[in-house]
Amino acid sequence: MPKAKAIEKEKNIKLQNTIFDMEERKLMVSPEFLNDAVLSYVSKRLNTINKHLANLSATKSPRVYFTYCDAMDSCLDELIKIEPYFKFKKPVPSEFKKLVLSKREHSTSSMMNRAWKSLLNRAVIIDGKPENTLPFEDLLNEISVYKDRMTQVNLTAVDMYYNSIRKPEEPEEEAAEAPDGDGEGEVTEETLNEKLNEEPGKYLKAYELPNF
Repeated sequence: MPKAKAIEKEKNIKLQNTIFDMEERKLMVSPEFLNDAVLSYVSKRLNTINKHLANLSATKSPRVYFTYCDAMDSCLDELIKIEPYFKFKKPVPSEFKKLVLSKREHSTSSMMNRAWKSLLNRAVIIDGKPENTLPFEDLLNEISVYKDRMTQVNLTAVDMYYNSIRKPEEPEEEAAEAPDGDGEGEVTEETLNEKLNEEPGKYLKAYELPNF
């Protein structure tokens, strides 16, 4: 058998074993059947990858987002396995996966931004923060499940979201000095108003939602 044909046959056997999950030493199907099966195998996974790419740029759910990420990565890994035996167009699966992973940080930040803005659009904002923070807390709890899969940039954004809804801490009250008997130093409504007028804003903290 010519060397070129032997190499082609060996590739087909490896291709067959990969897509059918076999461990055969010879070709168990016809070349025509194998060709159709490989095209179907590749087409199905490429369609799934393209669908998930579109969904990744639209979903507002961290759970759904990372489910799509896992499914897409799995499809790419399956295509990478047959890369040595099948001629892909550029970029080949291994190159495309590197590209996808290089953009994952930005993609993750975009998903969180969409989810946060969606909640803000439905929220009642009072004094720069949502009146009801429970939906925001639920979202942050859901995001925290995937913190091990996020970069430091993503985690910094999560901290910003958290700080934007955190209730301002109440200033500690200073103990009033006991009056010396003649009424001097006694804290009254009048003296308190005078103090606040002298130092406006001293006891207030500004908490504003960040702009994303």
